[in-house]
Amino acid sequence: MLTASVDVTIRAFGLAPGKKYESSWEFMPGDGGAGFNEGWSAQAVKSNGTFTQIEDWSTVSGNRAGTVHVWLREPGSGFGGAPSLGPDGQTLEVTVSLP
Repeated sequence: MLTASVDVTIRAFGLAPGKKYESSWEFMPGDGGAGFNEGWSAQAVKSNGTFTQIEDWSTVSGNRAGTVHVWLREPGSGFGGAPSLGPDGQTLEVTVSLP
């Protein structure tokens, strides 16, 4: 059996090594159907200042086109917690379009 996946990879750079972040992921399908929310528990920034998370959205989205909104937030802030600020003062969030 052949299966395909749609991996969404989020990387942040230039963060303080050892600092912890949680993340929130929201999928909104382009067809107006029901969306999906997911979150990751606290993970530490690597010693080189990077933070990476990968999610396979093919099972979540049913391979529908749409957008994924992802943001990093402070540990314990809850799924709806505000995006954290990066070292440049911008919010640590991104929106990705899925084909």
